[in-house]
Amino acid sequence: MIKSIEHHFTIKTSNLVRNTCNAFLLCGLQEFHHDITFKKGEISMLSSNPAVFKYWYNHRLPAIKTDENGRNLKAGIYLGSFIKKIDEISKKTLPLFQSQFCANQSLHILEHDKDCQHLYSLSFNQHDTHVFIQWVINNINDVHNFIEYYKSSCKKLIFESKKLKNRIQLPLANYHQNELLIANLVESPPEIMHAETQKSIYLSHQQNICLSLLFKGLTAKQIADKMALSFRTVQHYLERIRKTLGCKTTKELILKYSGQFN
Repeated sequence: MIKSIEHHFTIKTSNLVRNTCNAFLLCGLQEFHHDITFKKGEISMLSSNPAVFKYWYNHRLPAIKTDENGRNLKAGIYLGSFIKKIDEISKKTLPLFQSQFCANQSLHILEHDKDCQHLYSLSFNQHDTHVFIQWVINNINDVHNFIEYYKSSCKKLIFESKKLKNRIQLPLANYHQNELLIANLVESPPEIMHAETQKSIYLSHQQNICLSLLFKGLTAKQIADKMALSFRTVQHYLERIRKTLGCKTTKELILKYSGQFN
């Protein structure tokens, strides 16, 4: 069952994490994120910016390089540009994510724990990749010191975030690569023309996914399974869509608007 992010534990951690970052400033550090991945898409996310967590949750994105057992990368240091090359989802999501949060470069440190994996992500506003790589080479010890300082300062917070009640459920990467779900990133139109008023109507990202899958012939129950949502949530999305587009039934919705989707 997906918890509501409005009252979710991880949203409330941003101040402490942000203060930790401020106490140990790195050159150009813009955002700091720590996600803890478990089996079957369970994840806890701590961030200096709560909008990052909301973005990841609302767009129903899987954690980078994950499978049934959690994150499948080896422990080590990774540049954001490298992760984008090896992860199909990241090729689409990272540029969009960077444009939303003005992060031009990122550095990631992965550590494996007994039952989970820790990914510490540092985002920098640096346009020149070569300059950034040189900075990483010269300052990697400072980065490690910062991570150790963060783990020490936020020890209780990290322990609390690992509890089952504070995890959320995200799709697995192999689930998200289903051709029907990739449509939510590349096929859904940014706007729909209202059949009666001929005005542009903008649906939410989740509503666009529902509509795209509906037009591909899926039932509400099948859409719920594909999106890892409850049947009731999907029914609510479709009801709001029908009301917004002036349709009384799902059949009318399909007849009037399916032609606007590829």
